[in-house]
This record gives sequence, structure tokens and C-alpha cells, in this order.
Amino acid sequence: LGDLKELYLYNNELTGSLPDEIESMRALSDFRIHHNHLTGPIPERIFKLYELENVYLNDNEMTGTIPSGMSELIHLRKFQFFDNQFEGTVAEEVCNLVYDYRLDFMAGDCDSVNGNIVCRCCHKCYP
Repeated sequence: LGDLKELYLYNNELTGSLPDEIESMRALSDFRIHHNHLTGPIPERIFKLYELENVYLNDNEMTGTIPSGMSELIHLRKFQFFDNQFEGTVAEEVCNLVYDYRLDFMAGDCDSVNGNIVCRCCHKCYP
């Protein structure tokens, strides 16, 4: 799995949390696991996948916060995390990827009325 560049597992009714083995996918650049029933937080192991450009976590049941470690993904271009159960504030370190014009699109549940996330830098906020 170390040479795998794209992993598309969306719309597969997957359950559970992201496995620890994700760390072995060092060449992964496109990670799309949206539209499943995945739970748990974003694992810190994902921050070792330095080649990640696209991360689609939306439409799952994931919890926790958007960790500041996401800022370690310096090639990240698209990050979608809406329609989950994340809470808290998107870390300033992650927003710096937007402010530095590296992260082209970030979308979360940050609608001011119904959202659970405070995101000062999201390009799109969903209710």
C-alpha cells in the first residue's frame, strides 16, 4: 500500500473508525472516504501522509475537532469535513494554509446558526 496514490472509498456504507494502517500509505495524494458511516476523530497518523492533496471526509459520523496537525499537510489543496459531528474551532495553523494560498478549498459545518464548527477561513460553510 505504500505506493498507493489514490484511495476512493466513498458511498460504500463503511463503518468504524479509520484504521492505524492508514499511516503506511505514504504516497497517498487523494483520499476520498465521503458518504459512509465512519466514526471517531481524525487520526493523528494522517498527518504523516505528507503527499495528501485532497481529503474528503464529508458525510460521515466523525467526531472530535479539526486538529492543528492538518497544517502539516503542506500539499493539501481540498479539505471537506462537513456533515459530520466535529466541534470546536478550526486551528489558526490550518487557516494559515488558506491565507498562504496553498489550500484552495475548505468546507465544513460552520454555518453561524446551526454549525458546530467555528471556521474563520472556510471557503464554504454548510448548515
